[in-house]
Amino acid sequence: MLCDLRDDVEVSDRAALKNVVLANEVRIYGTATLIGEGERWTLAGGARVERGVWTRPPRCVDLGVEWMTESRCGALIGCQFRTYTEWLKRAARIKKSIAKRARTFDGWTLGQIEEAVRILKEWAE
Repeated sequence: MLCDLRDDVEVSDRAALKNVVLANEVRIYGTATLIGEGERWTLAGGARVERGVWTRPPRCVDLGVEWMTESRCGALIGCQFRTYTEWLKRAARIKKSIAKRARTFDGWTLGQIEEAVRILKEWAE
């Protein structure tokens, strides 16, 4: 079964693909394995997948400042992986920092951080 790589897709390291379509600026690397079992599926946008075996496309969201991609036991924001617990602790500290000093943190607005937190909690369930 063939894979279809479109646009500016990158696949590197020990990543493996079978019967999937990747489009836009998707990055697959590390030990990630993507398998379209039965029916081929598509992953597009700015998703990054670096680990785990996937038989469905990982969820990914454009937060405006970065893409967030579901991962095994956590999430990638941009290219940084952390567990859900680590991301939520970090978000709490950043929200306090924004409230005290500035309206943004590394280009992130409070609204973008709150949206990321909402999604991380949903994915962690």
